[in-house]
Amino acid sequence: MTTVDQWRRVDVPRLRGGRPAIVRGPAPELAGPADPVALATDVTAGLADRFTDVWAVDAVAERAGVRLVHAATGPDGEGVVIETLVGADVACWVSPVPRYLAEREAARRAIAGRPPSAAHPSDPDSGVRVAEAYLSCVPEPLVVRCRGPLAHLLPADRAVPASTVPGLLFALVGCGPRPLPGDGSMVVTTRSTLDRLLAADGALSGVPEAVDFDSSGAAEFVARRPAHWWLDWSYGRDVAQLPADEDWSTAVVQRQGRLEVLDAGPDGGLWRVLTDLPEALADDLAAAPGEEPVALVRSTGLAVFDELAQLVA
Repeated sequence: MTTVDQWRRVDVPRLRGGRPAIVRGPAPELAGPADPVALATDVTAGLADRFTDVWAVDAVAERAGVRLVHAATGPDGEGVVIETLVGADVACWVSPVPRYLAEREAARRAIAGRPPSAAHPSDPDSGVRVAEAYLSCVPEPLVVRCRGPLAHLLPADRAVPASTVPGLLFALVGCGPRPLPGDGSMVVTTRSTLDRLLAADGALSGVPEAVDFDSSGAAEFVARRPAHWWLDWSYGRDVAQLPADEDWSTAVVQRQGRLEVLDAGPDGGLWRVLTDLPEALADDLAAAPGEEPVALVRSTGLAVFDELAQLVA
């Protein structure tokens, strides 16, 4: 390790596309047990001195300490993820958003002092990375179109670095650290039943008895009037080598889906709404023909951010 002021740079093997940037330093003196929310507030304020648009993504207590994840914009205007582990000492990893998911395993192993895992060689991706997302929750629906390093926000046609898109969307929907999912229970119901529940201030009248909202905690959650938003997305590669200002309709779509969230805020937690359920789950519903089965599962702000990061990975 090399020393930079009070921080020591952690040596990490090079990965395809770059090397994780990790430093380690002394832990702060705390008056009592580390509180994730309080630490997240302090670290957010500290990061604002070096980064802009800093947004707390996750704050959770683990065996090794408190792990904090922030999204931010770096001095060069590009989006970054900052992961901080506060334990016996402090380890901090800063990653460009496009490399965040690929670097995470190696970075966390280095922070924990474990040897690097065996490399998994892969062929470099060909073509230009493209993505499109449609966000429903704002007064005027937002369309994001990414092509290579640039993104356009429509209908305003505002151009931003594509690496800032996950953090921008995360902040726009007001997401952040949320309570841990707990027992990981799942509720399977129909779209019409869920819509009635959301429209009825959490009242259970009209909800089929087979839907176990009470024991799962979903009824109490919905009674909080959670924010309801969804993002339809797709991404792929364009090998046509069109100029950056041209349409990307020649791209081959690799994946597409919907990220749908019910978010009751920092104290209420959040649930994901899943569709395209396995037949084994949907068959248990006494649903009318044409009804769409959906599942509600507990989730975290970090899981939401990870899915947004795939748009530019």
